[in-house]
Amino acid sequence: MLLMALALGALAVGSQSVRLQDAAGLTARALARGDPPPAAEGIAGVLVPGAVVSRRDRAGLVCVVLTARAPGPLSALELRAESCALAER
Repeated sequence: MLLMALALGALAVGSQSVRLQDAAGLTARALARGDPPPAAEGIAGVLVPGAVVSRRDRAGLVCVVLTARAPGPLSALELRAESCALAER
């Protein structure tokens, strides 16, 4: 039973990680094209509720780092995703 719980937890962590990476990419692209920060950060909040958004601008790139707790029994883990997009302005 414990093995089954860990396997389901690992599956949930993998799914959350993919959603986090997708949200980071979408948020970075929205910020890079000049969308207002609250609107762009709302994308992350819809895809991964509770995600924390950090923004860094580097040499014409808008980079976003998202962090969120893993779901379920593995919630002690913190997941992180980063994505950058070329600034359009």
